[in-house]
Amino acid sequence: ILTPAPWDWFAEKWANKDPSDADYEQMRQDLAQRVWERSRQVLVAAGASESLPHNILDADFHKLGTPLDFSRHLGSDRGACYGLDHTTDRFDPKTFYLQLRPETRSLPGFYLTGQDISMCGMAGAMIGGYLCASKVMGILDPSTLLKKVNQARVDRCASLD
Repeated sequence: ILTPAPWDWFAEKWANKDPSDADYEQMRQDLAQRVWERSRQVLVAAGASESLPHNILDADFHKLGTPLDFSRHLGSDRGACYGLDHTTDRFDPKTFYLQLRPETRSLPGFYLTGQDISMCGMAGAMIGGYLCASKVMGILDPSTLLKKVNQARVDRCASLD
């Protein structure tokens, strides 16, 4: 579950404290429980619980990260969880492909993947993974990868008959 949480909710009280501080950890556990309980209520009220695996609503472990955690672990500005800035400059049609690509110029054989290769969010992360896999496999036209995956599915299904 990814939900927005303003930096200011956490920064004033905990920004300069040790991340293992007992009060901070208790706040994270309490907040995780509240978010999970509300999510369960929404899923059940919407009837989605009927289509979910039977025990998903009974999860007994929750881990919550605050903007402070994102900032500490990712080095992101004010705890942003989506990495690079998503400004129009980043997506300039003249330089887009030169800036956002899986291969690195300074580290041959080192590839980047995830949302910062294309666009933000889960879809961006999937596209980034797809572009990276195409590059690692030496596929110049990324649509060729889809054809290879589909052919592998067809071959696998045929072998089951």
